[in-house]
Amino acid sequence: SPWGKGRPGWHIECSAMALHTLGDTIDIHGGGADLIFPHHENEIAQSECYTGKTFAHYWLHNGFVTLKDEKMSKSIGNIFTVKDVLKQYSGSVIRFFLLKVHYRSPIQYSEAGLIEAKQALGRLVDTFQSVSQTDINPDYATDFETIRSRFHVAMSDDFNTAAAIGVLFDLNKLIHKTQSGTTILKELGDILGIF
Repeated sequence: SPWGKGRPGWHIECSAMALHTLGDTIDIHGGGADLIFPHHENEIAQSECYTGKTFAHYWLHNGFVTLKDEKMSKSIGNIFTVKDVLKQYSGSVIRFFLLKVHYRSPIQYSEAGLIEAKQALGRLVDTFQSVSQTDINPDYATDFETIRSRFHVAMSDDFNTAAAIGVLFDLNKLIHKTQSGTTILKELGDILGIF
């Protein structure tokens, strides 16, 4: 510009980086719910005007992690880093804690929530030690397939991991009832990365 090089605004910076690195169209674009307006709307407008193509096929806007009902933020100084939390809890427990709530919903960070997640995940993990039959009991094949289908329906419903985890606990009950089928628990749990 006639006034100097200046500094581009963050909307155009993000469009420029995405177009340069990922191409004209992105499969999935994510970010916090607070970025929908004006940031993502600006990215869409300027990128699509420039390329004439759809900027992103899917938008995933996550809810905030809150602490005592306040959004976690560096500027407020109320954050815990993953590195800090990993000193007390495994990555699987942290993942389980985050997945038990739909990604679009806010999640309240708390020690009690992490302890609850650790215990709940422990119930699933203990099943691998207490039930030795990995294949399903053929008498219950339909029940196992129904549960597998319910899990995939939940995941296909906007990555509804909260519902999918509920299905895993129904599966856990069936595994204990039939003393079989831990292979399916492993298969579905691995989709969520919790084992």
